[in-house]
Amino acid sequence: MLLIPETERKLDEARHFLRQLRRPTDHATQHHNLSAFLNAASSVRWVLQKEAKAKYDAWQPGWFGSLTDGDRELLKTMTTQRNLETKEDGATVSVTTSTRVVWQPKDSGPATPLVAQLLAFGFYGEPVPVEAETLILKLNGEPHEIHGLCTRYVTLLEHFVADFKSKNP
Repeated sequence: MLLIPETERKLDEARHFLRQLRRPTDHATQHHNLSAFLNAASSVRWVLQKEAKAKYDAWQPGWFGSLTDGDRELLKTMTTQRNLETKEDGATVSVTTSTRVVWQPKDSGPATPLVAQLLAFGFYGEPVPVEAETLILKLNGEPHEIHGLCTRYVTLLEHFVADFKSKNP
């Protein structure tokens, strides 16, 4: 079986930053996570080509040709955003703000054994509304939440790696 550990590592890194993007955070942290995600995800294809160049070069045109127009546009858009983020003044995203409800554990409560146990496990608290920012990116001129596009991108990269491995045992 063909081993491509660095490609797998980059794919795991992209998954990691996708999980980070799903967490409600401040504006700067969202942008840092998007930058890290775009770089890691973009690296998957380049690293695979480096790890198995001859096999990659023979396989890649057929794989790319089998993509839907939507998948090709997604690859193009995410590559463009990665280049803007890395080489210019940042990805072209907009921001929307919404109120979300999160669980806020309390530090103390009535002195009872049950409350003590709930406090110990972080289960004693209340729902609290917080303002959360969502990054928006356009694909084919239509606005999309960055979480959804990045999830689609990771899924496409997972299929990319799986297809390469299945055709190059």
